[in-house]
Amino acid sequence: MDLSAAHVHVMLVHVPLLGLFFGAVPLLVGLIAKQRLMIETGLWMVALSGWSIAAVMSSGETAKELADQGMGIAAYLDEASWKILEEHYHAAERWAKPVYVTALLATVAIGMRWFWTRWQRRVAWWALAMALLSLPGMALVANNGGQIRHPEFREAEAGGGVVEVETMEPAGEERLPE
Repeated sequence: MDLSAAHVHVMLVHVPLLGLFFGAVPLLVGLIAKQRLMIETGLWMVALSGWSIAAVMSSGETAKELADQGMGIAAYLDEASWKILEEHYHAAERWAKPVYVTALLATVAIGMRWFWTRWQRRVAWWALAMALLSLPGMALVANNGGQIRHPEFREAEAGGGVVEVETMEPAGEERLPE
């Protein structure tokens, strides 16, 4: 099986968002409880998930370029999907920047363990703050990304209620009358 840029993007896209969220928890607990192991666990989780955004952005950009050329998912997109794809692309570019800053702060804090331990907690607090500030934007990007191929997400959001989705039966299969 050959993996396209779109496959890689879909596989990795959740890592930065979920990693920042789940990394912020031990980081916050460690900072409050002054537990070095918890702080460092959180910092490593935040740093690794934050830096993963480079692969997500690269694969997403390649997938979008393929779609713009009529390949990849282009055949499955309607007009609304194209509009959402553009919104997703621009929102991802905008919100990747704070995630890179978050990853950089976490990485610097990890490195301070050996040299400036007094400053490590201060930089760790900044990394935590940036992670928490990045999460709403990353959630917006993820929401837009989900709406590209899932029109039921768009309709539910617009109407605010449950949307009935018409299901397709496999060819040659008949449903029994109810």
